Amino acid sequence: MDEEKETLQQRIRELEKKLDLAEKALEVKELLAPMRSLGTRALKKTEGSARSDRKIMEIIEEMKDRTRMPYKMICKALQLPVGSFNRWRHRIQENLV
Repeated sequence: MDEEKETLQQRIRELEKKLDLAEKALEVKELLAPMRSLGTRALKKTEGSARSDRKIMEIIEEMKDRTRMPYKMICKALQLPVGSFNRWRHRIQENLV
């Protein structure tokens, strides 16, 4: 009985992680939508995009802490180019935004 209980608890934790990832992915997609709708450049800068960049970075960092997934996998799940993520992270670290 204890083994079955432990297995179920582990499955619950896994499902909670997946749910959290899905919720955060939706939040990031909502933040990216205005930038993506502007034209051929996928993540063209808009007014207020620096705030969005920071918020997206906060969400990704939170996801990284909770899931322990590599940034590349998180970006793939969010349909966010890794290059954009790295560029935003560098700009934030260098206080360029």
